[in-house]
Amino acid sequence: MSLQQAGSGHPVAGRAQDAADRRVLLEALVSSQDRAGSVRFGAVLCATLVCLVASVAVALFPTARDLQRRNAATLGAAAAAGRSAPETSPAAPSAGSTSLPAVTHVNRQLTGPGSACCWAKGGDWESVPHGGYPDFRTPAASSTDPNAWFEWSLGAPTGGRRWDRLKIRVWIPDTQASASVRYTVTTSQANGSEVRSFDVAQQDYQGWYELAAIFSIGTPDRRTGSVWVRVTYPHPADGSSAAQCPGGFCPSMAASQVEFAWS
Repeated sequence: MSLQQAGSGHPVAGRAQDAADRRVLLEALVSSQDRAGSVRFGAVLCATLVCLVASVAVALFPTARDLQRRNAATLGAAAAAGRSAPETSPAAPSAGSTSLPAVTHVNRQLTGPGSACCWAKGGDWESVPHGGYPDFRTPAASSTDPNAWFEWSLGAPTGGRRWDRLKIRVWIPDTQASASVRYTVTTSQANGSEVRSFDVAQQDYQGWYELAAIFSIGTPDRRTGSVWVRVTYPHPADGSSAAQCPGGFCPSMAASQVEFAWS
Protein backbone atom coordinates (compact mmCIF):
# COMPACT_ATOMS: atom_id res chain seq x y z
CA MET A 1 0.00 0.00 0.00
CA SER A 2 1.28 3.45 -0.92
CA LEU A 3 1.63 6.33 1.57
CA GLN A 4 -1.17 8.33 -0.13
CA GLN A 5 -3.56 5.49 0.23
CA ALA A 6 -2.62 4.90 3.87
CA GLY A 7 -3.11 8.54 4.85
CA SER A 8 -6.49 9.46 3.43
CA GLY A 9 -7.97 6.56 1.68
CA HIS A 10 -9.53 7.01 -1.69
CA PRO A 11 -9.45 10.71 -2.60
CA VAL A 12 -12.90 10.87 -4.24
CA ALA A 13 -14.65 8.92 -1.52
CA GLY A 14 -13.11 11.11 1.19
CA ARG A 15 -14.31 14.27 -0.39
CA ALA A 16 -17.87 12.92 -0.77
CA GLN A 17 -17.95 11.88 2.82
CA ASP A 18 -16.76 15.28 3.91
CA ALA A 19 -19.47 16.99 1.87
CA ALA A 20 -22.14 14.73 3.35
CA ASP A 21 -20.92 15.43 6.86
CA ARG A 22 -20.99 19.17 6.24
CA ARG A 23 -24.61 18.93 4.93
CA VAL A 24 -25.69 17.04 8.04
CA LEU A 25 -23.99 19.59 10.26
CA LEU A 26 -25.56 22.48 8.33
CA GLU A 27 -29.03 20.93 8.52
CA ALA A 28 -28.58 20.41 12.24
CA LEU A 29 -27.56 24.02 12.68
CA VAL A 30 -30.51 25.26 10.59
CA SER A 31 -32.95 23.06 12.51
CA SER A 32 -31.52 24.30 15.79
CA GLN A 33 -31.89 27.92 14.66
CA ASP A 34 -35.49 27.28 13.51
CA ARG A 35 -36.34 25.78 16.87
CA ALA A 36 -34.72 28.68 18.63
CA GLY A 37 -36.62 31.11 16.42
CA SER A 38 -39.90 29.34 17.19
CA VAL A 39 -39.16 29.48 20.87
CA ARG A 40 -38.29 33.15 20.64
CA PHE A 41 -41.48 33.89 18.61
CA GLY A 42 -43.60 31.97 21.09
CA ALA A 43 -42.00 33.83 23.95
CA VAL A 44 -42.62 37.16 22.22
CA LEU A 45 -46.25 36.24 21.46
CA CYS A 46 -46.84 35.13 25.05
CA ALA A 47 -45.26 38.31 26.37
CA THR A 48 -47.46 40.35 24.02
CA LEU A 49 -50.63 38.62 25.26
CA VAL A 50 -49.59 39.12 28.88
CA CYS A 51 -49.00 42.79 28.23
CA LEU A 52 -52.40 43.13 26.52
CA VAL A 53 -54.22 41.47 29.44
CA ALA A 54 -52.31 43.60 31.88
CA SER A 55 -53.26 46.75 29.94
CA VAL A 56 -56.97 45.81 29.99
CA ALA A 57 -56.77 45.07 33.70
CA VAL A 58 -55.07 48.38 34.35
CA ALA A 59 -57.81 50.11 32.37
CA LEU A 60 -60.60 48.33 34.25
CA PHE A 61 -59.31 48.28 37.81
CA PRO A 62 -59.45 52.08 38.33
CA THR A 63 -63.15 51.99 37.32
CA ALA A 64 -63.83 49.28 39.85
CA ARG A 65 -61.93 51.20 42.49
CA ASP A 66 -63.86 54.34 41.59
CA LEU A 67 -67.14 52.44 41.94
CA GLN A 68 -66.06 51.11 45.31
CA ARG A 69 -65.12 54.59 46.45
CA ARG A 70 -68.43 56.02 45.20
CA ASN A 71 -70.42 53.24 46.83
CA ALA A 72 -68.55 53.74 50.08
CA ALA A 73 -69.20 57.49 49.91
CA THR A 74 -72.92 56.92 49.21
CA LEU A 75 -73.27 54.45 52.06
CA GLY A 76 -71.41 56.80 54.36
CA ALA A 77 -73.69 59.71 53.45
CA ALA A 78 -76.80 57.56 53.92
CA ALA A 79 -75.54 56.37 57.28
CA ALA A 80 -74.80 59.93 58.34
CA ALA A 81 -78.26 61.07 57.21
CA GLY A 82 -79.81 58.16 59.05
CA ARG A 83 -77.99 59.12 62.24
CA SER A 84 -78.96 62.79 61.99
CA ALA A 85 -82.63 62.39 60.88
CA PRO A 86 -84.12 58.90 61.17
CA GLU A 87 -87.03 58.17 58.85
CA THR A 88 -89.26 57.32 61.79
CA SER A 89 -88.79 60.73 63.38
CA PRO A 90 -90.62 63.80 62.01
CA ALA A 91 -88.46 66.66 60.94
CA ALA A 92 -88.25 69.41 63.50
CA PRO A 93 -89.99 72.64 62.39
CA SER A 94 -87.65 75.40 61.39
CA ALA A 95 -87.41 78.52 63.48
CA GLY A 96 -90.30 80.89 62.82
CA SER A 97 -92.43 78.32 60.94
CA THR A 98 -96.14 78.00 61.77
CA SER A 99 -98.67 75.25 61.08
CA LEU A 100 -102.37 75.89 60.57
CA PRO A 101 -104.85 74.41 63.05
CA ALA A 102 -106.71 71.39 61.75
CA VAL A 103 -110.12 71.84 60.10
CA THR A 104 -112.61 69.79 62.13
CA HIS A 105 -115.90 71.77 62.22
CA VAL A 106 -116.56 70.35 65.68
CA ASN A 107 -117.85 73.69 66.99
CA ARG A 108 -121.46 74.36 66.05
CA GLN A 109 -124.04 77.06 66.63
CA LEU A 110 -127.76 76.41 65.96
CA THR A 111 -130.14 79.33 65.66
CA GLY A 112 -133.75 79.88 64.55
CA PRO A 113 -137.25 79.28 65.92
CA GLY A 114 -137.00 77.65 69.32
CA SER A 115 -133.74 79.44 70.22
CA ALA A 116 -133.50 82.79 71.98
CA CYS A 117 -130.65 84.21 69.92
CA CYS A 118 -129.67 85.45 66.56
CA TRP A 119 -132.66 85.30 64.25
CA ALA A 120 -135.21 87.79 62.95
CA LYS A 121 -137.97 87.99 60.33
CA GLY A 122 -139.76 90.58 58.22
CA GLY A 123 -143.10 90.57 56.40
CA ASP A 124 -146.00 88.23 57.07
CA TRP A 125 -145.07 84.86 58.58
CA GLU A 126 -147.19 82.12 60.04
CA SER A 127 -145.87 80.04 62.94
CA VAL A 128 -145.91 76.28 62.35
CA PRO A 129 -145.70 74.01 65.44
CA HIS A 130 -143.61 71.34 63.73
CA GLY A 131 -141.30 70.81 60.78
CA GLY A 132 -138.06 72.01 62.37
CA TYR A 133 -134.87 70.34 63.58
CA PRO A 134 -134.59 67.65 64.88
CA ASP A 135 -136.94 65.06 63.42
CA PHE A 136 -139.28 67.77 62.11
CA ARG A 137 -140.77 68.13 65.62
CA THR A 138 -139.77 71.71 66.54
CA PRO A 139 -141.35 75.05 65.49
CA ALA A 140 -140.94 76.49 62.00
CA ALA A 141 -142.48 79.35 60.02
CA SER A 142 -144.01 79.81 56.57
CA SER A 143 -144.97 82.74 54.38
CA THR A 144 -146.51 83.59 51.03
CA ASP A 145 -145.68 87.29 51.31
CA PRO A 146 -143.56 88.32 48.25
CA ASN A 147 -141.58 90.69 50.45
CA ALA A 148 -141.05 88.34 53.39
CA TRP A 149 -137.55 87.52 54.64
CA PHE A 150 -136.11 85.44 57.45
CA GLU A 151 -132.58 85.96 58.73
CA TRP A 152 -130.11 84.09 60.96
CA SER A 153 -126.71 85.21 62.29
CA LEU A 154 -123.86 83.55 64.17
CA GLY A 155 -124.02 85.70 67.28
CA ALA A 156 -121.04 85.62 69.63
CA PRO A 157 -120.10 82.05 70.49
CA THR A 158 -116.79 81.43 72.27
CA GLY A 159 -114.04 78.95 71.52
CA GLY A 160 -112.73 77.36 68.38
CA ARG A 161 -110.44 78.32 65.53
CA ARG A 162 -110.26 78.23 61.72
CA TRP A 163 -112.61 81.16 61.25
CA ASP A 164 -111.45 81.14 57.63
CA ARG A 165 -113.20 77.79 57.01
CA LEU A 166 -116.82 78.26 58.11
CA LYS A 167 -119.57 75.93 56.88
CA ILE A 168 -123.31 76.65 56.82
CA ARG A 169 -126.33 74.40 56.41
CA VAL A 170 -130.03 75.17 56.54
CA TRP A 171 -132.87 72.98 57.77
CA ILE A 172 -135.78 72.70 55.31
CA PRO A 173 -139.10 71.70 56.97
CA ASP A 174 -141.10 68.82 55.60
CA THR A 175 -144.28 70.92 55.56
CA GLN A 176 -145.06 74.39 54.20
CA ALA A 177 -141.92 74.20 52.00
CA SER A 178 -143.08 74.35 48.38
CA ALA A 179 -141.26 77.38 46.98
CA SER A 180 -138.00 77.98 45.17
CA VAL A 181 -136.13 80.35 47.47
CA ARG A 182 -132.84 82.22 47.61
CA TYR A 183 -130.42 81.99 50.53
CA THR A 184 -128.13 85.01 50.61
CA VAL A 185 -125.00 84.81 52.79
CA THR A 186 -123.24 88.01 53.82
CA THR A 187 -119.85 87.75 55.52
CA SER A 188 -117.89 90.64 56.98
CA GLN A 189 -114.26 91.06 57.94
CA ALA A 190 -111.94 93.91 58.76
CA ASN A 191 -111.08 94.31 55.08
CA GLY A 192 -114.68 94.39 53.79
CA SER A 193 -117.67 92.17 53.14
CA GLU A 194 -118.77 89.52 50.63
CA VAL A 195 -122.23 88.47 49.45
CA ARG A 196 -123.07 85.10 47.87
CA SER A 197 -126.46 83.69 46.86
CA PHE A 198 -127.77 80.12 46.56
CA ASP A 199 -131.08 79.27 44.89
CA VAL A 200 -132.77 76.16 46.33
CA ALA A 201 -136.04 74.45 45.44
CA GLN A 202 -137.33 73.69 48.94
CA GLN A 203 -139.92 71.27 47.62
CA ASP A 204 -137.08 68.96 46.49
CA TYR A 205 -135.37 68.71 49.90
CA GLN A 206 -136.26 68.03 53.50
CA GLY A 207 -133.91 68.21 56.45
CA TRP A 208 -130.35 69.57 56.32
CA TYR A 209 -129.17 71.25 53.13
CA GLU A 210 -125.52 72.37 53.11
CA LEU A 211 -124.68 75.48 51.16
CA ALA A 212 -121.99 74.64 48.60
CA ALA A 213 -119.29 77.02 49.77
CA ILE A 214 -116.73 77.71 52.49
CA PHE A 215 -117.03 81.08 54.22
CA SER A 216 -114.47 83.23 56.01
CA ILE A 217 -115.07 85.60 58.92
CA GLY A 218 -111.51 85.81 60.21
CA THR A 219 -108.11 84.18 60.31
CA PRO A 220 -107.24 80.61 61.26
CA ASP A 221 -106.70 81.75 64.85
CA ARG A 222 -109.04 84.69 65.36
CA ARG A 223 -112.56 85.78 64.43
CA THR A 224 -112.64 89.27 62.97
CA GLY A 225 -116.14 89.49 61.43
CA SER A 226 -119.60 87.97 61.35
CA VAL A 227 -122.07 86.25 59.04
CA TRP A 228 -125.77 86.53 58.18
CA VAL A 229 -128.02 84.17 56.22
CA ARG A 230 -131.28 85.49 54.76
CA VAL A 231 -133.98 83.57 52.88
CA THR A 232 -136.31 85.34 50.43
CA TYR A 233 -138.15 84.68 47.22
CA PRO A 234 -135.82 85.19 44.24
CA HIS A 235 -135.98 88.58 42.61
CA PRO A 236 -135.33 89.36 38.94
CA ALA A 237 -131.76 90.00 37.89
CA ASP A 238 -132.75 93.48 36.66
CA GLY A 239 -132.98 94.68 40.26
CA SER A 240 -136.74 94.80 40.43
CA SER A 241 -138.16 94.57 43.93
CA ALA A 242 -140.97 92.23 42.83
CA ALA A 243 -140.48 88.61 43.79
CA GLN A 244 -140.48 85.98 41.05
CA CYS A 245 -143.70 84.16 41.83
CA PRO A 246 -145.64 82.20 39.17
CA GLY A 247 -148.70 84.19 38.09
CA GLY A 248 -148.15 86.67 40.89
CA PHE A 249 -148.98 84.05 43.49
CA CYS A 250 -146.13 82.94 45.76
CA PRO A 251 -146.11 79.33 47.00
CA SER A 252 -145.33 78.75 50.64
CA MET A 253 -141.75 79.56 51.69
CA ALA A 254 -140.57 77.86 54.92
CA ALA A 255 -137.90 78.77 57.45
CA SER A 256 -136.65 76.99 60.56
CA GLN A 257 -133.03 76.51 61.72
CA VAL A 258 -129.55 77.33 60.41
CA GLU A 259 -126.34 75.73 61.67
CA PHE A 260 -122.89 77.36 61.59
CA ALA A 261 -119.86 75.07 62.01
CA TRP A 262 -116.20 75.94 62.57
CA SER A 263 -113.14 74.19 64.01
